[in-house]
Amino acid sequence: MASFDRARMSFLTVGALCGCACSGSAPEQAAGEPAADSYAASAQVVPKCAAGPEQLIDLGSFDPRPGLSDGDGVALNGQGTVVGFSSSADGNYHAFRWQADTGMVDLNPPCETSSLAFGINDHGEVVGSVGSVNGSSGHQRAVLWDAGNGLHELGTLGGSSSVAYRINNRGQVIGEADDTAGLRRPFIWDAQTGMTKIELPPHYGLNLGAINDSGVVVGTWFAPPGTSVAFKWTKEDGVTVLDQVGGSASEAQSINNNGDIAGDVLLNTHYVAVKWTACGTVRLPGPTSDDLRPLGSNDQGTIVGEERDSTTHSFTAVEWDPMQRFSVLPLHATAGVASDVNNCGDVSGERMVNDEWHPFLWHPARPAQ
Repeated sequence: MASFDRARMSFLTVGALCGCACSGSAPEQAAGEPAADSYAASAQVVPKCAAGPEQLIDLGSFDPRPGLSDGDGVALNGQGTVVGFSSSADGNYHAFRWQADTGMVDLNPPCETSSLAFGINDHGEVVGSVGSVNGSSGHQRAVLWDAGNGLHELGTLGGSSSVAYRINNRGQVIGEADDTAGLRRPFIWDAQTGMTKIELPPHYGLNLGAINDSGVVVGTWFAPPGTSVAFKWTKEDGVTVLDQVGGSASEAQSINNNGDIAGDVLLNTHYVAVKWTACGTVRLPGPTSDDLRPLGSNDQGTIVGEERDSTTHSFTAVEWDPMQRFSVLPLHATAGVASDVNNCGDVSGERMVNDEWHPFLWHPARPAQ
């Protein structure tokens, strides 16, 4: 199972890549061209991006104990609703949904020990897990929170445990579930067909990164000896391995509705941020002495993620704009990670304040239209 704290997972992969004329950057070297699924996606929702100044919002915590707060704004939708998890007074993590008019709302169901939220779509549907999620993956149950129907369990592949990671605007959910042999398998779920196993080559671990509105899934499987392989999957074509451009490992974390995939490749000793496009594989700029890891992207081409200092191993939240210019987000914190970005350019994630991890929402300055 992918770690529930995605932002602070250990780096897994990354390498050096090429520019591409289609992306607007100068070519550096030829690279493989994984097919991009750029056909029009259904069920897209046009965001309403209100004008206003730059703003950083600390989303708060369920835990009133000083020095013990821990939380992450893992994902957000086009309306600026953020979901994630927060530590609580009972010592467990609780899933939350944050909106400007309600603040942080606890999604943890009655009688459940703990819960986590990992994904939300533009219709406000939230996915994650409930059960024993604090260090034990054996009793998690994949769930969908729906404003109209409440909490719905998605089931398993015949085993006892499951977790849901992302949901697109068509209501398709991706996650992992135990099969009848107790093995962890990736799945895709929708209300019509239920849970279906995603067939992958034999692997020793998995991280499902994202699903776009066309149903294209990206992620990473782990294979010996300690390597990782970035892939995309579609129902029609199955698995496509993404080009590692000479690196020893790779990881895919996000995909937008244009089919552009963001991730990283391990080249020599550093993780390099990359984007896989219809034109090839593009290396994203950034400090060459540090590790870079994209985590989220939007349809305008903005990518967000984290930079890890090779000396101090501290995290900094970073962004690449649609022109692929690199910048550090102004989070006013000792450390930070940007987990997701919506089509308005709003960013969610976590930042360290007084040695506590706090979920945040950052709005860029937007002029009146």
